[in-house]
Amino acid sequence: MSKMRRPANESAGTNDSSPNPSELDEEKRDILRGVLRQAGAKSTKEVVERLTAAIEPLMAEFRQAASQGTRRERHDVLRELLRLAGADDPPVAVIRKRITELEPTDLTDAEERAHRLWSRIFPGHKLESDFDFVVWSKTAPKAMLLEAIQALFSDGGAVVQGRARPSGKRSRSRLEPRILGQVRGASPVQSATEASTGCMESPPSPPGSGRPRSDAGDDLVMHLAVMWHRITGLEVKSGRSDRRPFGALVHHVFDWLGNETAAQSLRRYWNEEKDVEVIPIEGGLLFR
Repeated sequence: MSKMRRPANESAGTNDSSPNPSELDEEKRDILRGVLRQAGAKSTKEVVERLTAAIEPLMAEFRQAASQGTRRERHDVLRELLRLAGADDPPVAVIRKRITELEPTDLTDAEERAHRLWSRIFPGHKLESDFDFVVWSKTAPKAMLLEAIQALFSDGGAVVQGRARPSGKRSRSRLEPRILGQVRGASPVQSATEASTGCMESPPSPPGSGRPRSDAGDDLVMHLAVMWHRITGLEVKSGRSDRRPFGALVHHVFDWLGNETAAQSLRRYWNEEKDVEVIPIEGGLLFR
């Protein structure tokens, strides 16, 4: 589980009248009861409370994730950091400053990877239990800093075919890092299947995704689907409208968050669901 770090900014993409996610009142619990009855599931107080207890932290995660920029923006920032670190004459001062500006979630991911990979990246060097990448980066030796950036912010990479030119020839192929599960410029199938050139830990983007997921909303739908099946025992039935029980639940939660993208996130969820099986396991989710 990710450790806590710097407070996130106020949520983006929500309005000021959105309810505090810790305050799903009786009116919203009545809505949950209606969704359960629509699905033919038990709508007892215990089941409603379990749904409420599961939905509230998911709403909180959505607000935090929405405040941290889109996956595309994060990918761009990390890609530029990796480009600077791999330059012939890396601007170390600029790199150290860029690190202080990274999103908290990306810094947390890097620190968790550091605890798993440090002995492989830097044999013989001990990593402190309270390791803070930003603090360490300010005084880290240049060579170690550059190597750590390459290892902690990418999962290897893949060779991407050059773009076609008007003359009919293609520009030179290039090696692109795999960042946040995606290789920029690669076809969806290539991004998902090409062998990694490094220590790959994160699963690649599912085939057919074509672009980074619309992060917060798509992740929220995925976790709501797992929660719905776990608590009600019912399969999640496809559809992006609010006419089916699960779709109605998603639309209600998005409404409570002041977000109008429920239909789009549901559509992307079902498009990906055709290719990726999401299995709830202890401590998280398994993709296969």
